[in-house]
Amino acid sequence: MKKAFLLLLLICSSISVAFAQQQTPTATVSINQNTEYVSVSVRSFLIRKNYSAYLNYGDGDSRSGNILDASGEKREFTNSMGVLKYLSQQGWQFVAYIPDDEGKISEDRFLMKRDMAQ
Repeated sequence: MKKAFLLLLLICSSISVAFAQQQTPTATVSINQNTEYVSVSVRSFLIRKNYSAYLNYGDGDSRSGNILDASGEKREFTNSMGVLKYLSQQGWQFVAYIPDDEGKISEDRFLMKRDMAQ
């Protein structure tokens, strides 16, 4: 009797799992073509205690490079939060920190996004 009940329970559970998998709607992902993303890497200078930021737009974009000041030199920041503040003033929004190759998260690598002008 126990074996028959166990077999019936096993059949019912496998049928319900199969039914649940068939009824799950597929998720549609919409990509907003009016949003651009940039990966930011903050690096410190060895001698001075200032920081610079490298922006990577991906796919070999020619805009990738360091943040520059008006004279074309690397812009210096006092800390990583200074980079975030500067980019937010340029219309960028913080998305997430990017972990390093070992999976550790620091404030030196992060992802930003902004709406592109129409």
